[in-house]
Amino acid sequence: MATPHDPSRPLPHDRRLGPSWLVAAKWLVTMVVVAALVWTVYKAIDQWKVSSGEARLTIDDIRSRWLVLAGCFYAIGLIPAALVLHRALRTLGREIPLMQAIAAQLIGHLGKYVPGKAMVILIRSDLLRRGGRGVTLLETAVAIMMETLTLIAIGAAFSLAVITAMDVPAWMKWTAALMSLGAATATMPPLVRWMVQRRMVSRGQLQFSWRSGDVLFAWFWSGVTWWLFGISMTCVAMAIPAGQAIGPVALYLPCFAAVTLAFVAGFVTMLPGGAGVRELVLATLLEPLLGGPEALVLAILARITQVIVESMLATVSWVWIKRY
Repeated sequence: MATPHDPSRPLPHDRRLGPSWLVAAKWLVTMVVVAALVWTVYKAIDQWKVSSGEARLTIDDIRSRWLVLAGCFYAIGLIPAALVLHRALRTLGREIPLMQAIAAQLIGHLGKYVPGKAMVILIRSDLLRRGGRGVTLLETAVAIMMETLTLIAIGAAFSLAVITAMDVPAWMKWTAALMSLGAATATMPPLVRWMVQRRMVSRGQLQFSWRSGDVLFAWFWSGVTWWLFGISMTCVAMAIPAGQAIGPVALYLPCFAAVTLAFVAGFVTMLPGGAGVRELVLATLLEPLLGGPEALVLAILARITQVIVESMLATVSWVWIKRY
């Protein structure tokens, strides 16, 4: 006599089919991300060939030790955003190990090179669920929203404070001002709780408590991120002859303003990795200081350096996730 099937337990073929589809989907995501990365690097190298010719630069003119230093500061600068993501998850009632949140943040960065940017949420959600943490896609999206809005608000505010005294197009100043005001307002606890709780918590989907202490925490670490990114961009500038003639002290504030506004503008456009937009903003802001061709070379060198660093950190994080 056959034993009745327990509805709470999946059938054998269900167990096989579910993981098969899941594995196939993950491999598809991986291939899409890798293809997007390869395309980004290819375009950057292609731009380098043209721009370096116009600037009359050769590989021998590039100081590689400054690029290595730029990569180190950029790598460290990616960590504070993971702390903000971890804090946002705690406000959602999810106690995720810090190292797991950092790994998810670093691996998820590669998703931004895929059109639509939704890939970032999918990748991080999958990684945050590991270990039976139970983090939902919705919770991941809310946590990423808080981390991203805070980073945009602080970055736009910093860039506005610096470029106000610089001779730059008026549209850049207005863009920085509007993005700073909009993103900062969107991170305020009353508005955040209204947006999230009214639409989600009231339906029993989320438990969310984003308060003033969380805002200050996020603002501080976002500021650290931009400070380190500014140092990284200064190091990239020091790798080319025009930057070496100026020196790191005089370069820092313009590079700081350029990198903050370039990253923020790139994100707002929703283009994969801010492709083209970052380079345009960087070249426009730094052209008066470095000259047009060398400013564009700097932007391309920065892109290549950042892609390499993000890929290396994602690889290390993936190995850690798989092992531990």
